[in-house]
Amino acid sequence: MDTQQLDMQQLPGAIGKAISLLVELETAGGAVRLSELSRRTGLAKSTTHRLLGDLAESGMVNRVGTRYETTWQRRSDMPVADPLSQALRDFAPFLGDLLLKTGLTASLAVLKGATVVFTHRVHGHGGTWTPSDDSGRECAATTAAGRVLLAYNTEAARRLLDEWGGESARSTELGRHLHQIRQQHYSVRVGATTTCMAVPLYRNDQPPDIALTVKGRSKDFDQRRVLSQLLFVADKAAKYVRVR
Repeated sequence: MDTQQLDMQQLPGAIGKAISLLVELETAGGAVRLSELSRRTGLAKSTTHRLLGDLAESGMVNRVGTRYETTWQRRSDMPVADPLSQALRDFAPFLGDLLLKTGLTASLAVLKGATVVFTHRVHGHGGTWTPSDDSGRECAATTAAGRVLLAYNTEAARRLLDEWGGESARSTELGRHLHQIRQQHYSVRVGATTTCMAVPLYRNDQPPDIALTVKGRSKDFDQRRVLSQLLFVADKAAKYVRVR
């Protein structure tokens, strides 16, 4: 999270206090006890405990025994030396920015074969629950994030289209949509109850291999507003990673 850009005094009380806890957790370099977080932030222990519970419920904080840490400090099944793993860690704090802007569940996703894997996720209040919330993965072709990643990975897309039969109706639809994504730089999938939108995250000169995505109830999903906020956070994240 780009804490240098946040003015705590201008944020609503609970949000400012929650961000101050995230800042302390992020800068601590490891898991921290509740009493130490209370001391560092100046918040009452009861307030600290309540806010940490809210942050844990939203997927932004993990409890490790009697200590707490941010999810982006902990969640990764890839080697630390892997550039993709490091990029995911660099991008992860911006999920908090996106959640604050949209109120929607926000995720980072990567492509593994024909599957999209959601490596990091923070949950918005009142969001819809989808299978990937339990499994952490979905068929790439059925999700906005997966289609964004396929659009920029021609080899993976070609293999999938060949598996689907090349000239079949769904292959034609997918190929047309991937071309459209490369032109407009985002993907949206609208379902009866849930809408998902995704954009690529750029970190170097190679094709993007990480997607930033949000999802929410279709009936409340303002595509124009969400796309604007999604692109804003993605651009800020890319600039941050480039100057590191």
